[in-house]
Amino acid sequence: MSIRAQLAGIIGSLLFIVIGVTAVGLYWAERSALLQKLEETQETQLSQFAQSLRDALMVHDDLAAMNTANALLKSPGVVDAYAVGGQGLVMAHAQPARVGKKEIKGEGVRRTQDIPLGNKKATAVMVYDPSHLIKEVDRSLQPVVRRIAGVSLAALGIGWVAAWLLASRMIRPIRRIAEGTRRIASGDLSHRLALGRGNELKRLAADFDKMAERLGEVDQMKKDFVSNVTHELRSPLSAIESYLNLVTDAVREGDLSHTLDHLAILRNNATRLGRFIDDVLDLSKIEARGVDLRMEALDPVTLINDVSTLFHAKAREKSILLTVGGTTKTTLWADADKMQQILINLVGNALKFTPSGGKIVLSATEEDHCVRLDVTDTGPGIPANDLDRIFDRFEQAKNRAAPPGAPKGTGLGLAIARGLVDAQGGTITVKSVMGKGTTFSVFLKEPAACNPAS
Repeated sequence: MSIRAQLAGIIGSLLFIVIGVTAVGLYWAERSALLQKLEETQETQLSQFAQSLRDALMVHDDLAAMNTANALLKSPGVVDAYAVGGQGLVMAHAQPARVGKKEIKGEGVRRTQDIPLGNKKATAVMVYDPSHLIKEVDRSLQPVVRRIAGVSLAALGIGWVAAWLLASRMIRPIRRIAEGTRRIASGDLSHRLALGRGNELKRLAADFDKMAERLGEVDQMKKDFVSNVTHELRSPLSAIESYLNLVTDAVREGDLSHTLDHLAILRNNATRLGRFIDDVLDLSKIEARGVDLRMEALDPVTLINDVSTLFHAKAREKSILLTVGGTTKTTLWADADKMQQILINLVGNALKFTPSGGKIVLSATEEDHCVRLDVTDTGPGIPANDLDRIFDRFEQAKNRAAPPGAPKGTGLGLAIARGLVDAQGGTITVKSVMGKGTTFSVFLKEPAACNPAS
């Protein structure tokens, strides 16, 4: 059974129950009203009968009392009518033979009302047939029942139609979502439901569109990643293949004059290829949350001094002033190897983009219960619209060309740095001013207390 039929059935069943309960309630309310009306009518008849008997008995007019009783017996449902005295003797009756004799209580509903006769005590008695009352009520209720049944059937029919339409309206977005799911599963990641926002189903459709959009982005990232990896692998492999051919030809011809240069180029490309593969593996481990951390207490000043020492020779070679600034006695809780890798990536980038005569400063300070490690350079800066994406894989800032002769980067260094910082519960930020330089800041130790925006 389809969902629409199930929804229509459920809603229709609820309508049937509600209409049925309402109809039964209306029937019993009308029945109670009719019974109340009949009882009031009987009370009125009894009062009039008692008044007529009083008038007749006060003047000792037995004939008038008998006629009064006869007239009441002609009323529908009245079985007997008479007056009884204080000794239980009949004082007035439609049958003269019953007068003066002991009261005989017959079957039926007996109603009484006292008759004031001065010092004498008398009671007016009316006896009704209960079956007649029920028949009278049922007869009076027949048109009411027909009206209630007609209205109920009409309401039920309209309700079923409304339930079907409502179920159809509710099932429409579900069908759209199901169709969208099939389209996405078949590979059409551009498909969107576009149902807008409103009820829960429309919000679900909006979330589905977001999911599809994210899947499209992930698919594009996968394609870009494969394309970039292919490109990065093809370039050094092509170079290695070309120079291997040159070296082979030179050996065959006995001309080894340029062999050492060719071997050096081969070594550089092999090193570049190995570095790229290491970066890809590191990034894969980070994204798979497979980074092994050996957290320990570190001296941040010693850490930046060690990294600075590694790059002193290269900085002097490029005529760049590499200095260490800032002091702190706070202990840094982190992985020593991973922190060194982070700083090496940041300082390596700074050296690559800082022109000759520039300056790079490494500093460690305490800020809001965190240790802040800064790498500041005087390079060309990063455009504001590139700041949000430079930590993505294979992303490099536009208009930030490396100086001639600088080694080509893979676009993975900052992605790896951010992944390693995140793995240690820290935060990495960047601030840059075009033409003046860039500062990368790493906040660690107590992430919840850090305030990178300060």
